[in-house]
Amino acid sequence: GDVIYKRNADKLFVPASNMKLFTSAAALILLGHNYVYETNLYANGVIKNGVLQGDLIIQGTGDPTISNRFFPGTTTNIFEKWADSLIAKGITQIDGNIFGDDSYFDNAGLGKGWLSDYESYWFSAPSGALSFNDNSIEITISPGEINFPASIKINPDTKFVTVISKVLTVSNSEEQVIKVSRLRGTNLISITGKIRKNSKPVIENVSISDPTMFFLTVLKEVFEKKGIIVKGKIGSISTSEKIIIYQNLIPLFTHQSVPLRMIIKELNKNSNNFYAEQILKTIGLEIYGYGTTENGIKACKDLFNQIGINTENLVMIDGSGLSLLNLVTPRQIVNLLSYLYKSN
Repeated sequence: GDVIYKRNADKLFVPASNMKLFTSAAALILLGHNYVYETNLYANGVIKNGVLQGDLIIQGTGDPTISNRFFPGTTTNIFEKWADSLIAKGITQIDGNIFGDDSYFDNAGLGKGWLSDYESYWFSAPSGALSFNDNSIEITISPGEINFPASIKINPDTKFVTVISKVLTVSNSEEQVIKVSRLRGTNLISITGKIRKNSKPVIENVSISDPTMFFLTVLKEVFEKKGIIVKGKIGSISTSEKIIIYQNLIPLFTHQSVPLRMIIKELNKNSNNFYAEQILKTIGLEIYGYGTTENGIKACKDLFNQIGINTENLVMIDGSGLSLLNLVTPRQIVNLLSYLYKSN
């Protein structure tokens, strides 16, 4: 506990990803290391002769892990298993709509103080109560024949995004330059540049806009590939004209995430910004009943004061440290780590 050396111990610095230490510490203490997210599927209607005569409701609570990171297989592996579960329950057709209930979080996907230039990058993916594949897509650019367009593949293979590619295959003596960007507020992705003939495939990850509709679009596409007919449309409950009363719904099944301790490992070891923002809003949801960044920060600061970290001058704007407005002192970080070490 002795101080060996200190310099500027109480000076405020922009912490960058060190902010994740505060977010993950608060999550472990307030939520517990065995905390799991639950995504619930309900039928809003009668199931008869293999047909759901009504709507399918997906209720999201902010699970950041609906991807193949913890569940090996294809990117859409979880959705495929959901389709199998519906078929096992005798549902092969949905006459109504697929509605996503994303009401546990607010719809402020991006953080304050995030650079707008970063918006299309995977590390700036928006948060959402219904989120899929870190709210990003993977683009693989492979060379073709010289002077011909490069080959473009996206994963997941979905119509949710529109990709316009102007990448040309060039000789190995030419410079290779590839630029990928998404038009703000849209899911129109532009790829330009040159790729050498002998180049290995170039993989880029791009964030998407509107997490709920991304989730529902890919889910519907997977259902249809699995043979489930969907007669209706997709949409969030907030934009639907229906009032969903959960007491009247038929529970179909619940998907659970891996425990929080595994999620925290991904958050910190790989400095996953998306996970950090989801977790901060989850703290707000569990402590104050609504998943907002502001609620999450309020709960975190209350906790920090209780464990001996003076938050009078701590400026916490987001959970990941992507915001340039965050400010912490070295002493605050040391006190946080000391408390965690002693509370093992």
